[in-house]
Amino acid sequence: MIRRTRFEGSAGSAVTCARSWKAREAERVYDSMRSQPSAPSGAEVRYATGGTTPRARKKAPSSANGPSSGTGSRSHAASGIEVCWKSSREATTQPGCVPASPGPPEPPPSPGGPTWPLAHAQPRTTPTDAAARAAWYSAAMAKVAFIGLGKMGRPMAARLLEARHQVQAFNRSRGPTDQLAALGATPANSAAEAAAHADFVLTALPTPASVDAVYEELASVARPGQIFVDHSTVSLEQNRRCAAKLRQRGAQFLDAPVSGGPAGAQAGTLTVMVGGEKEAFEAALPVFQAFGKNIRLCGPTGAGQAVKLVNQLLVGVHTAAIAEAAVLGAKMGADPKTVLEVIGTSFGGSTMMTRNLPRFISRDFSEATSIRLLLKDLGIIHDEAKAAQVPLLLGAVAEQRFLEAAARGMSDQDMAALVRLWEDAAGVTVDRPVR
Repeated sequence: MIRRTRFEGSAGSAVTCARSWKAREAERVYDSMRSQPSAPSGAEVRYATGGTTPRARKKAPSSANGPSSGTGSRSHAASGIEVCWKSSREATTQPGCVPASPGPPEPPPSPGGPTWPLAHAQPRTTPTDAAARAAWYSAAMAKVAFIGLGKMGRPMAARLLEARHQVQAFNRSRGPTDQLAALGATPANSAAEAAAHADFVLTALPTPASVDAVYEELASVARPGQIFVDHSTVSLEQNRRCAAKLRQRGAQFLDAPVSGGPAGAQAGTLTVMVGGEKEAFEAALPVFQAFGKNIRLCGPTGAGQAVKLVNQLLVGVHTAAIAEAAVLGAKMGADPKTVLEVIGTSFGGSTMMTRNLPRFISRDFSEATSIRLLLKDLGIIHDEAKAAQVPLLLGAVAEQRFLEAAARGMSDQDMAALVRLWEDAAGVTVDRPVR
């Protein structure tokens, strides 16, 4: 059963916690922390769940409850509230505050209190009733099962461990499971075993077939109160089927595909696009904050997947576009580094340009996001567009170019290798423009 409790945060804003009811022991421990100082009084509060952003700016923090100079940020683990401050002693600005990875609260100042890890400090608030205290405390150290430890899953699970969550891990091949166990995870022998005692069950799987197989197994052991999250890129209908199976067992489901690649997973800066019930999203938010920076509830089940497929369509089209443009520039004698520096701040710039053009120059086509994986996504997009009766002219051209690259043996290379198709036709490589 999930309980929702409303209490006042330190900046005077209303906070809603959604978590399962926990033991009285958690409440007792939380009570021991009530003498802690509150979050900085000069805080700007942002809600991670989107919509209108409430803001409250007050005086700069004193040395008793915040830094005496400079700027900083903290993030409330249970509510997803981001707290930013700026000192009055130094006229500096902070371009953007990044929510910290969730972690347990800092130790109380009174001697003899419980000892807590010091990493990932959170702003401290004082909920007014037992349910809120238990929810705040329990969100800091969730029991999480992570299934699928590939190029994305493994670094995401590692970030959960860094954030002090308890992780049970399973992967079809044993190697990645053992690697994560060396970092502190508990290895499991099956997906069902990993999920057995978890509050949150996260999956990051490579294909629609693997998602079907794993969720068939998970649905057989799901219990009321559990929240299942699929980070895979699949169809909207497949997400809805998974949600329906789990609903029959009293469990909840969120589709939460991510963007940012392995590097973003390692840095904890992924974009997380979530579809599902708001109550489940708010409960899972502290878990998402371990590896995500831009975390958004996009709508009901399937809404996160819809946004991800739009993203993947643009990834495919933009990758083809920058490959074509970079080869044209090289043929005309343009220095590719100059192209990157100038176009990067111009209307023609894009994230895919700043991601792929350096790879064209360095000739680094080692797999990060493979052509095979992007082709899978483009195939799903093609089917969704056909069902919705939306013509995808540019998407179809991009898909054909990726199919051609795969036919020429590039399936396991990074998607940046697509540039070779244009280079071969033009008789030039981007790293060696015509002089």
